Amino acid sequence: MHGDIVSLAKDLWLVLGDMPADVPNVLIYRKGDRLYLLDSGAGPIIRASILHVLHDVGPVRSFTLLNSHGHADHVGNNDVIRLAQAKETHHYIAEAGLALLDAPSYFATQFSTLSAYYNPVSGYQAHRVRWRAVGAGRDIAQAVVGERRTLELFFALYLRKFGPLRPSPRDASDLRVAAAAAAGNRERDLDRLGAGRR
Repeated sequence: MHGDIVSLAKDLWLVLGDMPADVPNVLIYRKGDRLYLLDSGAGPIIRASILHVLHDVGPVRSFTLLNSHGHADHVGNNDVIRLAQAKETHHYIAEAGLALLDAPSYFATQFSTLSAYYNPVSGYQAHRVRWRAVGAGRDIAQAVVGERRTLELFFALYLRKFGPLRPSPRDASDLRVAAAAAAGNRERDLDRLGAGRR
């Protein structure tokens, strides 16, 4: 059930999402004094479950948040990184996902780009009446505040279904930067080992 915490193995927990509501599962893994969170889901139920596991695990030396990508339903509770009882914290996301952490702006840009070729609203066949109303409201709002700001406002309203969004773009690092740093550390470690053998 949505928000349930399932122990998959020792030090490995799955927080169940809600697929009909488009809220993904969350994975938490502890390795010694390091704790890893894969995606943070969205909404208060997932958030409470993550915080429950963090409380049960207790203090750790290192807490790492890994976002598979930047969609709102995967980053909505990213601020748990600030609540982790850890001496150091890390947050990694693919470079392409960084723009998604500002979801209303990102979706407004995508929508504007697509609308040059076709009406993206017409693709929402399941919610045809609702989207017609949105289209009428959008036309009125555009006349008042302009297209870009109107799109940002509409997407901000739509994204409210995920609960309060708490993305953390200021905490995020590009995974390529982290991989390069890890490779550099590995090279230094190999150099040290080689120097110690001489």
